[in-house]
Formats: sequence, structure tokens, C-alpha cells
Amino acid sequence: MAANLATVAGGRTTLQFGDVLFLVGMGKATEVDNEAHTVATDTQLTGYGRVDGGKHAGRWLYNENKSAGFRIEAFGGGKFELGGVEGDLDAIFADFDGDGRRQFWISDIGPGDDFRIPAVTYVKRTMPNVYEVGMMTEVNLTLPESQVALIRQDAH
Repeated sequence: MAANLATVAGGRTTLQFGDVLFLVGMGKATEVDNEAHTVATDTQLTGYGRVDGGKHAGRWLYNENKSAGFRIEAFGGGKFELGGVEGDLDAIFADFDGDGRRQFWISDIGPGDDFRIPAVTYVKRTMPNVYEVGMMTEVNLTLPESQVALIRQDAH
């Protein structure tokens, strides 16, 4: 797994989670309604073969270039009802790459959400006073009253 990093630039913090993918879907925005704060799609997001059954409330809907996202308040009838909408949804959900369709992304997390990513650390004694430590994230390990004979860090 790639290293987890946080970078701050221009007043914005970007978290990089390596091989963890929070995107759970994508589709085509076919219509927006600024007054109702909705984005419609003809992409099949519910029914047979859909693992989560189209339960998108609480997730986030991002525009094509992922520059804007809104919490999904409800989803039904091919329409996302969005919370916290500011600005013109037609301009926000534009065809940024010019391929003739307005794509959107569905993510499990978004700005301000709390989340937890479980991590695994293991310690294996290979010889007296020698331990092998494997980890998915940075770990501080202290062995009281021992000398550390070997230090090896492997990211798994």
C-alpha cells in the first residue's frame, strides 16, 4: 500500500490514502434543478447487480472534475437531492472534459466527514531480542528494558 500523506497548499488540505478507494459509483448527469437542488441521471444505480442497493443518502456527489461535491440527502427515481448547495448546479455539473457528457462521481466520504481506516500492525519475534514489525501505517513501538537489535519497516 502506498504511503498515506497529507499535504497543505493554498489553504487546502489534501489527504492521499494510497490504495484505498472511496469512490463507489459514477454516472451521467442528465438534468439539474437549481431550485430543488437535484441532479438527475439515467445511469442505472439501483436494482439487480448493485451491491449497495442504491442507498446513497449520506454519501457525496462530486462533479466531473471533482472540484465540487455535495452531501446526498436522498436518492430516488433517478434523482439525487443534494444538501449544502451553493452556486449554479448547471455550471458545477458541466462537461469539463468536452466529451459530450456531464459525468459525476459518488464517494463514501467528503469534506467534514469523520471516518476511520483500520490498520494492521504485527510484531514477530525472530530471535531473542530481535523482532520483525510489519505495518500498514506509521507505528511507534517501544520495548521496555530491551535493546533493539534490528529495525526494519515494511509497509504492507
